[in-house]
Amino acid sequence: MTIRTATEIQKIIRSAADAGQQKILSRFFKTGPGEYGEGDRFHGVRVPEVRNAVKQYRHLSGI
Repeated sequence: MTIRTATEIQKIIRSAADAGQQKILSRFFKTGPGEYGEGDRFHGVRVPEVRNAVKQYRHLSGI
């Protein structure tokens, strides 16, 4: 996968970001200071949306 392709995928995923979901997921996965998920970041994108976003890149190796 090229840098350009990775950047395209990142843009697609970021465009599907949902701030409300991000807050819910961050709280659910305990990402606060001292919690087990500390430092993890979420964009608030649900799995089905990620799958749909990367379908067009399925032919690339490593995906």
